[in-house]
Amino acid sequence: MGDYLSIIMALILLTVFGVPLIFFCKYLILKNRMKWFLKNGIIIDAKIVKIENEPFLRYPTNSSHMYNTTVHRLIAIAEIGKIKYRFRSERLTKNEHHFKLGDHVPVLIKPDNPLKYFFDPLINITREQ
Repeated sequence: MGDYLSIIMALILLTVFGVPLIFFCKYLILKNRMKWFLKNGIIIDAKIVKIENEPFLRYPTNSSHMYNTTVHRLIAIAEIGKIKYRFRSERLTKNEHHFKLGDHVPVLIKPDNPLKYFFDPLINITREQ
């Protein structure tokens, strides 16, 4: 009986502390990635060619019950040196964006490898020269 109680307590602790810790670590990684690209990346102009919908599980702040919602990702294309590159944005909620097909958006790319990029159309990535 004591082994089962230990397993149950471990699962409860993992759920209570582990899940928020995973989300916090993911947030820190995204924030550091964004900082690196803002400092070292090159800003290019890309054209939105598709808006994807994808399901997403969320934990609301006022409840412990998860619920399904839909988020959007923008798909944009830019040509760099006669090669077309496809960029997929960070998740956007329905109410967060006003973008339409054909809109132009800035994307930060790694100077020596455009396949490594940061694309969050909601942040201001313009730089003063």
